[in-house]
Amino acid sequence: MSDYGLERGAVELQSIGPIAFGPGDVLFVGDNGAASILAIDVGDGGHPDSGPADAFELDDLDGKLAALLNCRTDDVVIRDMAVHPGTHDVYLSVVRGTGDDAVALIVRVDHRDGTVSDLDLTDVASSRVSITNAPGKDAYPISAMTFILIYQQQSDPTKGKKLIDFLKWAIHDGQASAAKLDYAPLPKNVVAMLDKRLSTVKTVASK
Repeated sequence: MSDYGLERGAVELQSIGPIAFGPGDVLFVGDNGAASILAIDVGDGGHPDSGPADAFELDDLDGKLAALLNCRTDDVVIRDMAVHPGTHDVYLSVVRGTGDDAVALIVRVDHRDGTVSDLDLTDVASSRVSITNAPGKDAYPISAMTFILIYQQQSDPTKGKKLIDFLKWAIHDGQASAAKLDYAPLPKNVVAMLDKRLSTVKTVASK
């Protein structure tokens, strides 16, 4: 996980919303209450499958979650769902309770037998970025994050080149449209970091 800059430690969720998988075992988690986005290594490498998973039915999910969390079914709210690209296990962003007593957590559903378990966040590799009140005199008080997940090795040279050309346009010439859309253009140092990252994307023809 050092390649992604994650550090081990306890993760505390003030709330939970959208979730999505990135590279490897990294799950991106929106913590609305803390106005931040987390990247968490879920460590789900126990049973990788060689092919696509078969569809499966999970009866009485609300009941299973209520039993796991020791609460009533109407105290359980599922906010979002994401499927691990390697193991095909299902991950749920879940809230137990309401108001000040609400507890946010991540639940894993094993696609092989439907068992549910909460993800232990007491000692995981993670990273958090705030989208409000970032440090620095030139930082914006409020910002939004946009993630674009693409394959580092593009198998189709033509489509890969068009994708790379579009992203280069978006972070350079496309920034001229930012003000008209009530957005602030990307800072020069961010553009430089994006250029460096984009240079690692290769097409078959450019290997």
